[in-house]
Amino acid sequence: MNDRTTHAQRIREQFDKQAAAYAQLDFASEMKGLQRVAAMTRVGKGDRVLDVACGPGFLTMALAMTGATAIGLDIT
Repeated sequence: MNDRTTHAQRIREQFDKQAAAYAQLDFASEMKGLQRVAAMTRVGKGDRVLDVACGPGFLTMALAMTGATAIGLDIT
């Protein structure tokens, strides 16, 4: 295994421990707030969005609800 793979594995292991708890936090998944954030981006139908380090993808989903094509990417 190379250093890059080992580093990525350590990141995944650490964040996997926290992911379930984070996903349960109201501020992380409260859709009305996420929709307000999405509206501030002025993203809409026909736009393409890449959400890097998106975690469970709550904001990615809110951006997709605007009509944009939204892709979330997270190492975990």
